[in-house]
Amino acid sequence: MKKFASLILALALLLTMAVVPAMAAENPFTAENPGKLTVGVYDRSNMNTDYGTAVDNQWTRWIQEKVMEDLHIAVEFVAVPRSGADTTFTTMLAGGTAPDLVFWYSYAKTFDFANQGGLYDLGEIIEEYGENLKANLGDMLQYGVCDGVQVVIPAKRASVGHLCSFIRKDWCDKIGYELKMDEDGVAYISTDDLYTILKSWKDQGIAEYPMSLCNESGTEAETMSPVYLAFIDHENFTEEQLATQPDILWPGVKEGYAYMNKLYNEGLIQPDWAQYSDETQHQTWITNGSVGFWSHAYWNAVSDTGAVGSLFNTDPEAEVVPVRLTNNDGVVGLVDQYAPYGMFIQVPAYSEHAVEAVMYLDWQSKYDNFEVLANGFEGEHYTRGENGVHVMLTKEENPDQSERISVNDLILVYNGNPDVTVYEAELISPSWSEKIQKLYWSAYKSSLHDTYVPYLLDRAIVSEGEYSSALAEKLGELRVKTITCAPADFDATYDKLVEEYMGMGGTEVINEKTEAYNAMNAQ
Repeated sequence: MKKFASLILALALLLTMAVVPAMAAENPFTAENPGKLTVGVYDRSNMNTDYGTAVDNQWTRWIQEKVMEDLHIAVEFVAVPRSGADTTFTTMLAGGTAPDLVFWYSYAKTFDFANQGGLYDLGEIIEEYGENLKANLGDMLQYGVCDGVQVVIPAKRASVGHLCSFIRKDWCDKIGYELKMDEDGVAYISTDDLYTILKSWKDQGIAEYPMSLCNESGTEAETMSPVYLAFIDHENFTEEQLATQPDILWPGVKEGYAYMNKLYNEGLIQPDWAQYSDETQHQTWITNGSVGFWSHAYWNAVSDTGAVGSLFNTDPEAEVVPVRLTNNDGVVGLVDQYAPYGMFIQVPAYSEHAVEAVMYLDWQSKYDNFEVLANGFEGEHYTRGENGVHVMLTKEENPDQSERISVNDLILVYNGNPDVTVYEAELISPSWSEKIQKLYWSAYKSSLHDTYVPYLLDRAIVSEGEYSSALAEKLGELRVKTITCAPADFDATYDKLVEEYMGMGGTEVINEKTEAYNAMNAQ
């Protein structure tokens, strides 16, 4: 694969060159003349009356008291139902009723509002009042720039790991196939070897249909892309293709779908996988030992109470390990990783409290404040272990500790602990079985290697907003039909559905993204 000259790395280098941020400006607010700020917060309807509400509980009050004490800003929380929150925030923004701080995970939606002039330019305010934001978020801030304007403060994601494949090692042992493992406990096999393994399992009666796929909307690619991207043509895959095209157009991907079509038609994939709109059946196949290979998010089903834990309880001899697929030359296929940013935090253009908003987020970015919201109070909710690890206390250990319901919803600038050492040390619960702990860690490590980073263009792609829903539906149709059609019909089916995708807006989206990509790289 051609080496990516990533824009993000270049931006990170520029930030590194400008190491020392200017000192924060003097606080413009006083106890006698405080600032004001309204902040959106998810309402999950999961709080009892003794605990309070999403906008009035011990932790919202702690924030209000501390922010008033530290910044002289009066914070008011605005409840937004978690279900449909993006739609609610959109309606609020359009109607001029949004709180001063709103957030969601869609950069397309964010840049669309920015393109219409609906978001505040936070650049100068961050320079004046965001000393800690600049120091602690670093190059994350560059992901919030649209057409040269800082319209967003993106949250910093603790880990970018996402996808992993899993294989029944004990079944491989049964057929005499020795998995090659790395130091993290991750196995590597070629796609040809996977086919041989699946076929042997079927022929020897170990599993009738040994591979599982999911068809749940929004996650179906998670169970497929680690397989079809093993066929990626690294030498001819360019950064521009990553930035502008859906993966169905990437070199080698069609061959990856043809491979899955072969597996399906030879009875190696569960035949009715496409009938289910959620993951229930997929989880059941894992639990009851019906499948020996599957892909998903690295954490999916990997817990004592999840499908894999249930499998281990039912069959103590079962052994599952993470596996990465390679091509027949041994080159590891790609998997996607999460972008290094989390939610996009923004201020409506009509807000009169943008200074307070930046100061509040700057306050949140201080580790001590994050730590209280993420873990509670030392001695009451946790004790501190090695490497700064928070050892959470149980109710039995401290019956007087206060409850913590949906507290993480109050943390905006960090998606997980920003200290990677602490994050990884706390990734695995010490209460899990040793077998699950080992698998979880290996799966996490697998998800971090041989990945591609989603490419973020620096402007709104208008056509994407117009066509994205229909195009996503067409991709779902392509996945099902090209995997399940007769082998003789594969080429015609794939080509026809790609042509339909391009004709219903795909071409416009690609052209607009290409124009944006070229403009970015001409700078």
